[in-house]
Amino acid sequence: MSRLQDKVAIVTGGARGIGAAAVELFHQEGAKVVIADIQDALGQALADRLRGGGTDDSITYIHCDVSKEDDVARLVDATVARYGKLDVMYCNAGISDGRPGSILDATREQLDRMIGVNLVGAFLGAKHAARVMIPMKRGGGGGSVLFTASACTAIGGLGSHCYAMTKYGIVGLARNLASELGRHGVRVNCVSPSGVVTTGVGGGGRVKSEAEVAEVEAFFSEVGNLKGRNLTVDDVARAALFLASDEARYVSGVNLLVDGGFSTVNPSMLNAMQIG
Repeated sequence: MSRLQDKVAIVTGGARGIGAAAVELFHQEGAKVVIADIQDALGQALADRLRGGGTDDSITYIHCDVSKEDDVARLVDATVARYGKLDVMYCNAGISDGRPGSILDATREQLDRMIGVNLVGAFLGAKHAARVMIPMKRGGGGGSVLFTASACTAIGGLGSHCYAMTKYGIVGLARNLASELGRHGVRVNCVSPSGVVTTGVGGGGRVKSEAEVAEVEAFFSEVGNLKGRNLTVDDVARAALFLASDEARYVSGVNLLVDGGFSTVNPSMLNAMQIG
């Protein structure tokens, strides 16, 4: 349990869902972790739980609205001030507007909000991480910048138009950054899950009841390609852990799909022929 031993990581959107799973796994693997979110009660409760009621200084919660540059800059500066460095910046914070719909029903307000959190948040996180990671290389360091994108970057129709635009933008940003930051020893990658049941399912609302969770899981199980299991937040967190760790030390510019092969398969012919 030491794949991130002595590393310092920030996880944005770390109070719940994929982010919380990544926070817990990164911490288990030896990292000092900063949870960044606007969900203060959830974020602080997660930090307190992982401390085990003790005085463990290896887990911290910091309020951060990723769409605001001052917040992101303060987040990174506070992390370096507390722990002395930043090795992993996981830009995970994001919002969704629910199931795909017609572009005729999409609004400029929805688009602006999604760009502000998903894309601008990723841009600002990477910018300020790079600001402190580049000097680390001069001292023999480096770093890893990681984004949560989406399987909708590999196949059309999985997300709304607004959502898909922001996630494609993140993948483009990651590839450009991999080119620039590679010379400084900084790796940049994306992890792109397909449908996963989180507290953000349902247009940004929480899945509150077991019945609602079961309904969403049943839907994903039916449409998924890899039968017998559903994608979980822990699956995504494990993929993120690999990309963040030194096991992926020569992996950069990758969009790692965690979708059970869904984006590689068109089941229409098989379904039509009723071949299982």
